[in-house]
Amino acid sequence: MLLFALSSGGWLPPFVGALLAAPQQQAASVAQKRLHLAPKLVPGHILRYQIDAHTVTTSRSSGRIEDPQGPSKSEVNLAAILRMEILASAPDAPQRIRITYEKSSATATSDSFDPALGVLQEQYRKLEGRSLEFSLDAQGRATNYSGLDGMFPDEKSAAAAREWFSQLASGVELPREGIVLGRSWSGERTNVPGMPLLGLTWRTESTYLRDEPCAPATPADTCALIRTRLSVTQRPLRNATPDEYRSRNLRTSGKLSSSGESLSYISLRTGSLVRVTQTSSEEMDVTITSTDGGSQLRINARVESTTNITLLPAI
Repeated sequence: MLLFALSSGGWLPPFVGALLAAPQQQAASVAQKRLHLAPKLVPGHILRYQIDAHTVTTSRSSGRIEDPQGPSKSEVNLAAILRMEILASAPDAPQRIRITYEKSSATATSDSFDPALGVLQEQYRKLEGRSLEFSLDAQGRATNYSGLDGMFPDEKSAAAAREWFSQLASGVELPREGIVLGRSWSGERTNVPGMPLLGLTWRTESTYLRDEPCAPATPADTCALIRTRLSVTQRPLRNATPDEYRSRNLRTSGKLSSSGESLSYISLRTGSLVRVTQTSSEEMDVTITSTDGGSQLRINARVESTTNITLLPAI
């Protein structure tokens, strides 16, 4: 994913795996069969996904005028069921997709009072019953959203949600040349939206491990199992402040690192995402300074996330 900013501090945990990848196929023998997987989007078709995410944030902060101690440890559990409907489109028009939150809830606890957690729970409760629509461009990316405004608490979680919806609709992003059993490919992306620092590079290494039964949603089908490992490196910059912070007269500095692994199951018959399991760990030591008055807030945090996405049986 996960495509949600679950930590009490509002930071976006990395959604590990193919969501952030821009894969480049490594050299492979032309004699081996290449597999091309893409979802078969049929108007009227409906897919429902269960999402469960658990995030533990351990943090220390200093320099904040209000509540200088802050919460030291918080846990957030998210549960949601999403209905994805393939809409009818004109022959030459982009494919249109509708996503509806059939269920959405978040429970949050902290070892000290944190009003932000209550706000977070209410925000995700309000997602229940809401819908949004988007189109898929020629590269399978989600564009032209409607109904997304106001659904999420900030741009970090909205950007993550857009990535996630794109994956559910268009499948795991794979090399255009196709994939070969046992072979690996890599990709990287810089300056992911929502991060507090520039100069970060997210690198992924993916491997088509084997084929397995797709159970439980489609037990008769076979899935391609793809493992993706992620790491984040940081390039030193004189000023690593993203534009969204500059525009508010803030300057950011510090360090951020992350690692994770995901396992994705993709149906060989339909090309649809059937199941994803992922774990990730992020550590940061970031200082935010006001360029107006010089006041500072330093945040030292570790975020551990586990996410499961499962295609539900048809009803």
